[in-house]
Order: sequence, then structure tokens, then C-alpha cells
Amino acid sequence: MNPQRLLTHYVQNVNDISALDLDPLPLPRGEWGVTIEGEDVDYAAKFLYLSDDRRVAVGIERLGPSRLIGTHLGETLYFLEGRVTCRPPDGERYELKAGDFAYFPPGVEDVWDIEETYVKLFVIHSDTPLPF
Repeated sequence: MNPQRLLTHYVQNVNDISALDLDPLPLPRGEWGVTIEGEDVDYAAKFLYLSDDRRVAVGIERLGPSRLIGTHLGETLYFLEGRVTCRPPDGERYELKAGDFAYFPPGVEDVWDIEETYVKLFVIHSDTPLPF
């Protein structure tokens, strides 16, 4: 096996966010423990890697102004663009924006008010197979 060949399969240039080739997705309305509320919301993503056992996913996601309500599966995130105000059920509001790096353990609940379209890189590690 040629390690370089395998590696290049997962390389994605994110320097030009407008040139990202993301696939439009239907809005989750309760699937995967997530609901996105809003009208004509831009939602698109691309998986760079999904493990055979569906417990690890790496990808890029874009979500336009809306409200996201859900429970994290165990995610590491890096925001490339946008701004989000987050409201945990029993905590203080906080903001995520371009340049922020965050980790959310499994089971963390949050409401995100997406004020500016965000683009984020994500890595999800799950104890159980992911639902997508």
C-alpha cells in the first residue's frame, strides 16, 4: 500500500471557502438528535472520511442563518467562517466564530443561533455507529 496515495484521498483545500464543493442536504428535523429551524436555509456538507464501522466522520459543513437545536455526538470543530451564538441549557451564552476551535463531548446539549453562515471542519468520534 502506498501511504501517500491513501493520504491524498482525504486532502481538501479550504483556502478558498467559496470554491468548496459541498453537497446540498435536506434540513434535519429531529433526525440524529438535531433540528434546524428556518426558512430557505442553506445547508451543505462533504464527508472527507467515514470509517467502515461508521464511528468516525471527518468533513466540512456549511449552515446559513437559522437555529440549530441538538445534542453533540462527540465533536471536534474548527470554524473557517461565520458566527454562532450558543445557549447551553444550564450555562452562559457563548460565541463561536471564524478561527475558533472547539470540542464538545458526547451528550452536550446546545441551541445555536447562526447569525452569519458558518463553514466548519468537523471530526466526530462516536461509541456507536453514526446515523448518516
